Amino acid sequence: MRSRIFAARFSAAVFVADPHGDFHFELTAETEQLAEDLVGLMGRFEIPARVARRRGTFAIYLKVPSPIVTFLALVGAHRALLRTEDVRIIKSMRNDVNRLVNAEIANQQKTAEAALTQIEAINALVSVRGLENLPPALAELAELRLANPEVSLRELGELADPPLTKSAVYHRVRRIEEMAAEMLAGNTANG
Repeated sequence: MRSRIFAARFSAAVFVADPHGDFHFELTAETEQLAEDLVGLMGRFEIPARVARRRGTFAIYLKVPSPIVTFLALVGAHRALLRTEDVRIIKSMRNDVNRLVNAEIANQQKTAEAALTQIEAINALVSVRGLENLPPALAELAELRLANPEVSLRELGELADPPLTKSAVYHRVRRIEEMAAEMLAGNTANG
């Protein structure tokens, strides 16, 4: 019964923004006291509303989808509720997909940059020492990296025979990079 009174009293003064943009819901009240009373009443239903003064009236507003949906359900505005929920679900799915795509792109970029650094270190070692003069485990990894510049460390380990763990690949890569850095430091000191 209370929600019917609530709905009948405020149905003409409600504004719900197109949910495809930012979520925004407003009720207007002619006096500050009425606005504060509405906020109190909404608070009883755990709807955290706020008041703003606009052009001689007071706006009771919500900016978060969940309380908007709660209010729409409370006043029986089921079509608006369903439309808001549909849009909210679609927005959430898009955000999740964008987050996953961005994470994947960042991971691929990191992998590519790391592989480039590794290849530069391998090429520096090979040009001075030759691949055959590296320890066998490092030579095998160097050959795998040069043949597969686009793969991650985990995938590089899977290509080894026998397969290597990501940790084992990482330690071998670090050793190659350290050897290249030492060699370059020695060449710089001698040159």
